[in-house]
Amino acid sequence: TMVEGDPGVGKSTILLDIAARLSTGRVMPPQFEAGGGGSAFGTVILTAEDALGATVRPRLEAAGADLGRIRAREFVLDDRNARARPTLDDIEWIRADMRRVDAGLLIVDPMVAFLDLGVNIYNDQQVRQALWPLVELVEEMGVAAVLVRHLAKSRGHGNPLYAGGGSIAGTGAARSVLLVGKDPDDETGERRVIATTKLNIGRIPKSLAFHLDDAESVGRIAWEGESKHTAASLLQTPDAERTATQDAMDFLNGELSGGRRLVTELLQAGAPVGLSAKLLRSARERLGVLNRREGFGPGSKVWWELPAIDAQPRA
Repeated sequence: TMVEGDPGVGKSTILLDIAARLSTGRVMPPQFEAGGGGSAFGTVILTAEDALGATVRPRLEAAGADLGRIRAREFVLDDRNARARPTLDDIEWIRADMRRVDAGLLIVDPMVAFLDLGVNIYNDQQVRQALWPLVELVEEMGVAAVLVRHLAKSRGHGNPLYAGGGSIAGTGAARSVLLVGKDPDDETGERRVIATTKLNIGRIPKSLAFHLDDAESVGRIAWEGESKHTAASLLQTPDAERTATQDAMDFLNGELSGGRRLVTELLQAGAPVGLSAKLLRSARERLGVLNRREGFGPGSKVWWELPAIDAQPRA
């Protein structure tokens, strides 16, 4: 499952609420269709945005978690026995953590923080390859994996399938994609909604509304019931007003970071994530990307290449 949304809408708190319920075998909220209680299972957490002691643990405690069934992986040991940040390539470490707590759930928050530094998040092939070891692991162990992703800077194309930041490969690899956003009809700005963007293992469920209660100064999920909003309608909130050109600029910076690329390849890669040829050409001008042609006539090739580091993009 991929859970997407802007910062601060409650994505991480939702997942910790579910992990807490899973750790004690408690039923899920009544609004969850597949929410019967049963056996308790552990959760393995990879998190890079919330401090474990100051944020993650207090949220789990507020949600009633059995902390003995929760394991957070802060670091791994490299070949020189030195501490290193974990990545999704550290499968043996993750597998050991899962076995230690009899895990039924793995949380990766956010996904991009645990990809190898060499992975270009805008490159479909690289993202799919980076996720493949994790896919094999969770299938082998029968564990649900939930990866968190921020939204792209632009939602100009309006299709929530393309709303997640980076390549659409993450959406393609996931069996389920959920979007969390503020309720556009709530004047207080407190109510949030979680809606389904993609689900290929069953029918699309109703969206659910919730708000965050303060429990000992940390957020705790309070489920409210069904919501009429869809993933598409959640993208129309004022928080989603970003420039499509900036999104295209981020895309080009990522695609061209390894060197020059054929324009035809870039246009093909941009289309699935909602970036039109016109938008990419506009971004190219803003970035000052160099346009190189080889040959003449029908057989010629056109390449784009990032300018020198000291060159500045135009305002």
